[in-house]
Amino acid sequence: FCLFLCSFFFLMIRRPPRSTLFPYTTLFRSGLRPASPEGIPYIGAHPDMAGLYVNTGHFRNGVVLGLASVRLLADILLGREPILASQAYEISLHH
Repeated sequence: FCLFLCSFFFLMIRRPPRSTLFPYTTLFRSGLRPASPEGIPYIGAHPDMAGLYVNTGHFRNGVVLGLASVRLLADILLGREPILASQAYEISLHH
């Protein structure tokens, strides 16, 4: 089970000599996004660490799924009826 715990990892790459398109740019940055192997984000309590809740593994869909994921996690944390079935997003199913 391998999961990146950081949301963003910036990798700096030097580019070849100046281009005519971007003559003043010397560095490029890339935000790598964590993804689960199945493509389904992990949302909910960690099975091995009490009190740790995760909301990660969205890959490119973090902006699109962000509001619904946060709402689902808030419902879990506050003990409310979740807006959708949370079992499909549990780490224990994919761990």
